[in-house]
Amino acid sequence: MDSEQEKKIDDLELVRFNFMTMLFTPLKEHSSLSSNQIILKIVEAIRFQRSQNNIIIFDRFKNRKNEPSRQLYINHNSYEPLERRLKFSMALIRSGKQPLLKPTGSIDLVPFDKNIGEFTDVTHFFIDMKRPTAVVCVEFNDNGPRMTDIEYYFRAMSTEYLHLSKSLAAGMMLESNIDETINGLAGVFDFDIKIESKKYSEMDNDAKGFLSEWGTLLTKLQPEFIRIEAFFQRKGKKANKPSTNSGMLTGLKHILKKLDKPNNSDAFDKFVINFQDASGDVKKFDLFNTKSEISIPINLNQTIKPSAVYELVKVHFDTFLNDRYNA
Repeated sequence: MDSEQEKKIDDLELVRFNFMTMLFTPLKEHSSLSSNQIILKIVEAIRFQRSQNNIIIFDRFKNRKNEPSRQLYINHNSYEPLERRLKFSMALIRSGKQPLLKPTGSIDLVPFDKNIGEFTDVTHFFIDMKRPTAVVCVEFNDNGPRMTDIEYYFRAMSTEYLHLSKSLAAGMMLESNIDETINGLAGVFDFDIKIESKKYSEMDNDAKGFLSEWGTLLTKLQPEFIRIEAFFQRKGKKANKPSTNSGMLTGLKHILKKLDKPNNSDAFDKFVINFQDASGDVKKFDLFNTKSEISIPINLNQTIKPSAVYELVKVHFDTFLNDRYNA
């Protein structure tokens, strides 16, 4: 293998892609539109504005005080009619503290020149519309737009911009059946939960019940995150018994029921429960090992077009859908 080939292999990095569903409920006056037709109407509106050299930007944090803006827009979209698939990339305009650049051959850092433009991060995602509920394959990009941003943008387009729908139901696709965990949760040995302060506020109000005391601390102390480890067994004990505290079990079940929504699951940096089910078997639930996921080697040192990323993802996306819906 020559050095050029070795360099290309070294530049490859495994990029994770997760999955979510999107289902729009149209307004009464647009009841003839299906959810997927609403998605296509959104694409038409974006394309029309681009043809006029405009972009449609939504600031997800526009109503938040003392919070940097989170401006989002679609910077690429294309449609594969035979496959009934859409290819997108979404841009997040960086706000707040400006990044510094390290010029090649220099040890000094220089500010990013705002006169050139705005610093952005881009996330690729693809929508399959072969079923009434669309399935979205989303690149995991910690610095760029995330599932919750995509959900927000499409909801804003359909409700505020086009006035076509009254709601958007978005769901995180998981490998394991959360209902089985909820129904089998008979006792807990320990749990380890880490919540980000900024993302806690985005959770559904009814999902915060069990976490209300934590929310008070997050609001008053304003840390970056809170991590809670709870142990209901003594180390070194031969026969450990799980806790069956009804309040704790009810609270954990309540949160588990809400984890399939991206805005709820995205609030957690960690969510692990070691528990005993109704049959007496010891099991483990780990949110981050539960999300449906594929990993693709991609050269992130290059600027890759969404169509090129899609070609790398396509076979894996097909396999995922076939296994999920046809198995």
